[in-house]
Amino acid sequence: MPALKIYRESEHSNKLRNYKIFIDGEFVGTIADGETLDFPISYGNHTVMASIDWCGSPDVEVTLSENEIKKMKISSFKIPIKFLPMGIILFILSFILTTYFKFTWALLLLTPLPMIPLYYVTFGRKKYLSLIEIKN
Repeated sequence: MPALKIYRESEHSNKLRNYKIFIDGEFVGTIADGETLDFPISYGNHTVMASIDWCGSPDVEVTLSENEIKKMKISSFKIPIKFLPMGIILFILSFILTTYFKFTWALLLLTPLPMIPLYYVTFGRKKYLSLIEIKN
């Protein structure tokens, strides 16, 4: 029987919260941090999606043949980790510009930083989680 094997990476963000898994719009279970679950499903075309609160992943189309097992990996967005060094650099730059050069608009350099997480919980809420198929 075909099955869908979903692996969730162990991450610091959302560590204590479970992701909900939906196959063809039907809730099939939850997956905890670092957990791997198997979902037996019929062969053919299916739509897989994961969510956490009001945020989630884009719908992923999966096609299974008879007795095939597809593997998928789910993780949360990693943008805050990538932007942390940039935030520190911009903070130091704005401090130097304000303190030594009396540039009063330097704090405007920091305004894009809180906008990134805000995007992912509003307009980009369907991109908060990443659900990808793993090739064998």
